[in-house]
Amino acid sequence: MGDQGGIAASLNNLALLLSDQSDFAGARKMYDRALTSFREIGDERGAANTMNNLANVFYSEGQLATAARMYEESGLSSIRPETRAVQRRS
Repeated sequence: MGDQGGIAASLNNLALLLSDQSDFAGARKMYDRALTSFREIGDERGAANTMNNLANVFYSEGQLATAARMYEESGLSSIRPETRAVQRRS
């Protein structure tokens, strides 16, 4: 079946490229696939990192409440200051 962790990391990297090109719909699809793969193999750090990256996409699209929820779910501390304010208001 191959190296699912490597495939998940590659999907995450492809999503980063798509996001950098402002293809947010494409980035969300790749992040969703990466997230599923990381969860299937039990890679919690990979899943958390992918959720954080996905939150960045929602943030870039102006979906601050969704971004804030995802940052919180990811468990990572690299939350953007503007989003922390949204979290406190939600």
